[in-house]
Amino acid sequence: MAAIKTYVIGRSPDCDIVRADATISRNHAELVEGADGRYFLTDRESAAGTWTKVSGEWTRLRQAFVAPEEPVLLGRYATTIKALLKLLAEHKGTGPATAPAADSDQLVGGVMRNPHTGEIVRKV
Repeated sequence: MAAIKTYVIGRSPDCDIVRADATISRNHAELVEGADGRYFLTDRESAAGTWTKVSGEWTRLRQAFVAPEEPVLLGRYATTIKALLKLLAEHKGTGPATAPAADSDQLVGGVMRNPHTGEIVRKV
């Protein structure tokens, strides 16, 4: 039986997966890889939130099962669980997985921060 694995994602060098992006909190989210191969993502009360697409719309996530190739926003950093785990595998044994400055993940152009509330909303 496979063991459950837990990874912390954030800006802090103490995280398992480090992403130096100003919209990602120091300890932004937690990813649990279950023994059954499913992934459970939990927002750690980050300032900019963790988001997934539901019916084509970005929806703030508190905690939920997430498919490996499902689009995920950590703050304004767009990625997938598969991309984060690939980053982790590439850095295994060399310390925290730190994303290079220029990688294939891109910022999402269809959302913006509401200047009055700070909420991330879809651009009109």
